[in-house]
Amino acid sequence: MNLAKRYVRRSLLSHQIRWVDASYFNIKTGLVKEVKVHENAAWLYVQDVDVGGDECTRICSGLVGHVNVEDLKGKNIAVMLNLKPREIQGEPSNGMLLCATKDGAVQPLHPPPTPPGTPITFQGIEPTPDPPVLNSKKLKKLLPLLKTDSQGAVHWDGHAMLADGKPVTSTLPDADVS
Repeated sequence: MNLAKRYVRRSLLSHQIRWVDASYFNIKTGLVKEVKVHENAAWLYVQDVDVGGDECTRICSGLVGHVNVEDLKGKNIAVMLNLKPREIQGEPSNGMLLCATKDGAVQPLHPPPTPPGTPITFQGIEPTPDPPVLNSKKLKKLLPLLKTDSQGAVHWDGHAMLADGKPVTSTLPDADVS
């Protein structure tokens, strides 16, 4: 290949736009086994969530003051698992509990009754077999399209969020989800 063709090929490849869609999400149902307020951060819950593995996944969330412990412990929730693990106030956090938010109200999403670890998918979107770790740049593209409709059903860009073929919901209609 001559130098001009190589340059054009390299130039075209470097300018390709990579589309990111909901197939990049690795979301599963989880059962909250334990919830406690962080001992050094009164605004932070530390939750142990069964997402179908041998051990519970530890997730930290700033939901204190927005969601009661009773509304989390023993409940089925939706958990995004392909985030970069991080430490929050000295506690490891290995995912994100998904919640609907509207006008200051916050509510965890309600998957239908399913076993912990059930994949949550989007109608009409084939999941990526091995979804990449989502960084903040990709999340900023994906999360604004994740919302509830007027009935409280969760959608990503018009594609219904489903667990075991049944809709994931919230009692907060027309809300953002993050």
